[in-house]
Amino acid sequence: MKTLLCGNEAIAQGAYEAGIRLATSYPGTPASEIMTYLLKKNSKDFYAEWSSNEKIALEMCIGASMLNQRSLCSMKANGLNWCIDTLMSLTKKGITGGLVIVVVDDPDTRYSDVIQDSREFMNPTGFHILEPTTIEECKEFIKIAYIESEQKGQPIFIRLTNKLGHLYAPVELEERIPPRKLEFDKTKYKFNPYSKETEDTIPYFCNGCPHESFYKNLELPKDIIVNGDIGCYEIAGFGNNGTDDKPLREIIDSLFVMGSGVSVSQGQLACGVKSIALVGDGTFWHCGINGLINAVQNKHNIDLIIMDNSCIAMTGQQPVLNMSIETVCASMGVSVEIVNPYKANEVKYAIENMLCHPDRINIIISRAECMLKK
Repeated sequence: MKTLLCGNEAIAQGAYEAGIRLATSYPGTPASEIMTYLLKKNSKDFYAEWSSNEKIALEMCIGASMLNQRSLCSMKANGLNWCIDTLMSLTKKGITGGLVIVVVDDPDTRYSDVIQDSREFMNPTGFHILEPTTIEECKEFIKIAYIESEQKGQPIFIRLTNKLGHLYAPVELEERIPPRKLEFDKTKYKFNPYSKETEDTIPYFCNGCPHESFYKNLELPKDIIVNGDIGCYEIAGFGNNGTDDKPLREIIDSLFVMGSGVSVSQGQLACGVKSIALVGDGTFWHCGINGLINAVQNKHNIDLIIMDNSCIAMTGQQPVLNMSIETVCASMGVSVEIVNPYKANEVKYAIENMLCHPDRINIIISRAECMLKK
């Protein structure tokens, strides 16, 4: 059966037929029709959402890819700029499920304030770029992109312009293939571009570090996924070079960029898998709060641990915002519990309480001052 679709809608239809499990985007003309079309397809085996921004949208798709699921992240040219940090981290470690990033350029600056050829941003990543020239190619190229993404173990770009995105033509609709089997890739350090397991020397926690104490007191179910980000606490995902603190260094399963754990966990939850996210106090204010806002807005009941040592410790104990994390979080209607990381019972009971309430957003704040600052 043929239906009249514009190029953006053909992209969306092709991705849906290819069995995507997740689609994310942030509203931005000339790309908005992709998500508008896919929101009508929401079902038990497919979820689509407007995310708080493009970085969160991309990181949610990474979370889905870690579970062997196909996903689509779409945006206008300006939105790609917001994702560069996350994109560059993906150049160092692979993905599993196919991940396609669709960018719609606006060479006439009809909808944007500057002329941007997004290929100049895409090329340095080394990821392959496909450029359809017809409406039918929009639908077919994205199917090719998923196959190529899974073969190469990296994202694939599809780049088109506003003219093709808004041009209409009859398109043949085909049956959707079912999503792939949910399966977490357990290859060690596959989702940590900064892993130190093969280096001669690796960093250690400082003596008395509250983060190290929290990890030593942390008891989690064996198969639960932990998504971290950048800060002193990332040492729990570095690997250990055969030293005797192996369990402590294999707690974190994914580590991409600042704030990524909060968004990656939401992508996994959208696929039906509960995980735990980590973020530092400084990183929470920097960009993690945006991920939490997205979770509240889209009702993603994530479990989040905020590692609060009262400073930006990794770069020299610089100050963090003088605001109450718990007050801001509680104002969003989420559950908040503060623990002393040196007290094993407090950590244990807080984690048990978190895991017993999957029907809400749970936040644990591990709070103790950085020993070097103190």
